[in-house]
Formats: sequence, structure tokens, C-alpha cells
Amino acid sequence: MSRLSEKDKSRYVSGKFLVCIKGFPPFEKGRSYWLEYVGHDTYCGRSDNILNKKIRITPDELMDNFGERVVGR
Repeated sequence: MSRLSEKDKSRYVSGKFLVCIKGFPPFEKGRSYWLEYVGHDTYCGRSDNILNKKIRITPDELMDNFGERVVGR
């Protein structure tokens, strides 16, 4: 089980698009998402594909399912 601080969770998603590596509802494998951490393992979608949706993502789900999108790929 991943132990991430509130700051770590925010830092992991802030200011960048993340690509979904494995896919789990409502996220699709291979699509990019912009998330904002709002606290207590809850994220708010900022990209058009999940705009304003509040989604609970555990630290393990975050680390296992999302990676930073590489520009130019």
C-alpha cells in the first residue's frame, strides 16, 4: 500500500497531464487527464473529458494507473 502525504498527492498531479496506463472507470487506457487534488483521496477533473467530475482515487490507484504524459509522443 502506497503511503503518500497530501502534499505528495497534490504534487504528483499538479500542473501536468497524466496518461492512464491501465485504465479503470471512468478512466480509459491511453487517454490523458488533468486532475486537481482537492483532499482526502479526491480529485477533480480539469480536462474536458472529465471536467468538474469529483473522483476518489486511492494512492495505489494513482501510482499504478497514471504516468506523466511525455510531450512529442
